[in-house]
Amino acid sequence: MLKSGAEKKGLYCEDVIPRHDALEMLANCEQSLTKKGSRRLLLYKKLREPQNDETAFVKFDCYENQSYRDGIFKNPAKANARGSQGDGRIE
Repeated sequence: MLKSGAEKKGLYCEDVIPRHDALEMLANCEQSLTKKGSRRLLLYKKLREPQNDETAFVKFDCYENQSYRDGIFKNPAKANARGSQGDGRIE
């Protein structure tokens, strides 16, 4: 089976997909945007009206420690290798 761009980079697994007990996922499509980023279209079917105490959830929150933007645009190892001052300027 072919792996998506995000899967190849280790950024994606089924545990990060939003879930809800009142919804059934019908489709999960990825569109690669760059070498580092992609976006997903998730299609759900409503099975029933949700209960008051039910909420959407993810099994694993991949943005708990770092935002998507920081993961894509900030790379301290590369910045330091180029002589960065840590404030966006390069020596």
